[in-house]
Amino acid sequence: SSEAFVGRTLTRTPRAMSKKSEPDAEFIAEAQEAYIDEDWLKALDLYDIMVEGYPKYVPGWVHRSACNLKLGRHNDALGDAAKAVKLDDTNPKAHLRKGMAFFELGEAEAARMCFERGAQLNGSGAKVYGEWIKKCDDLILGAIESAVPKEDGAADAAKPENPRADIPPAS
Repeated sequence: SSEAFVGRTLTRTPRAMSKKSEPDAEFIAEAQEAYIDEDWLKALDLYDIMVEGYPKYVPGWVHRSACNLKLGRHNDALGDAAKAVKLDDTNPKAHLRKGMAFFELGEAEAARMCFERGAQLNGSGAKVYGEWIKKCDDLILGAIESAVPKEDGAADAAKPENPRADIPPAS
């Protein structure tokens, strides 16, 4: 295949995209190498080409989701992971990426459900899912605790020796 990578622009002439259900091993390895080298933009460009040429190739969507997570593009990561889950609901890594995107978007309950599903599917590698589930539980618990007023704090705020700084003094 022919290619040129200049900045964010990558042009590639993929080989026989329409005739195969997945990219050739060389192209997959090139995308994985860019990801491993933490060249997120190059990896993203390669995965863009991959999902465009092979829209039913689930690993392309899963890995593009990972690149988007690394680049802080959480909505894009969620969209890619959701597409991967839609194509293959039994892919644990698709559920992991979807959960990670939800978590980064502050949607701890939705994230937790994704991690639970991923753990069910990935019995032997469930530890990572358990770690994410704990992070979700901590976030959910923190949100609940911050929503419930503390009795001690409410009593202190009402005392004149603890005036609220946001209210101007009476004149």
